[in-house]
Amino acid sequence: MGNLFVINAPMLFSGIWAVVKGFLDERTRNKIKILGGSYLKTLLEFVNEEDLPAFIGGTCTCEEYGGNCLTSNRGPWNDYEPCEPYGIAVRPKNKAIVEEVKEVEEQKNQNNQEENKDNTA
Repeated sequence: MGNLFVINAPMLFSGIWAVVKGFLDERTRNKIKILGGSYLKTLLEFVNEEDLPAFIGGTCTCEEYGGNCLTSNRGPWNDYEPCEPYGIAVRPKNKAIVEEVKEVEEQKNQNNQEENKDNTA
């Protein structure tokens, strides 16, 4: 998640947020912005004015979607490239790769056993 903005939040919501945010991880808390009526300046630090819907102070009217930004599926979630997971164990799809990994591990184990024999002798 990038950032979450709650705009035009009433005072009651801000009070509830003060309690709830204590239960969230710090990284998550830092991504959530609770903004009152003077939200536009902060919002424009994160979003281009031409991408911000007109009804909240931007210039976007989503003409290609009939003038309704709420029903458009416009956003950065459409501009992505799938990538391989990093740091997550992924099962190899190719059986030959599995066999090769097993052979390498067996060779390492044999080398370690030979080193241990040499060190104890």
